Amino acid sequence: MCQPDDERPADGEVPAEEERPRITCRTDADCAPYGADAVCAEWRGLRDCTLRCDVEDDCTPPTVVGVTVDFLTCIPDEGAPQRDACLPDEQCFADPMACITGVPGF
Repeated sequence: MCQPDDERPADGEVPAEEERPRITCRTDADCAPYGADAVCAEWRGLRDCTLRCDVEDDCTPPTVVGVTVDFLTCIPDEGAPQRDACLPDEQCFADPMACITGVPGF
């Protein structure tokens, strides 16, 4: 998400959780502007707009210039366990490079 220069963190500095840009929501209707498959899903108590999914491939973003950055996985929505949503893949936390494919040398 774009931020003015005076609001961006310094190079190498990770912004605090409350300062990170998010598409917050309360209901699925809040996410409607983002597309028909967009839902308001909950993960670890946080609610954000994301995509509904049926299979893992629904959460895989398109490959750009031969590189795929896939930090999401299709798991149950904690706020509505009867459906699955594209939510953070916790396996990527310990090894983010394992979730990036197509980068030369990795």
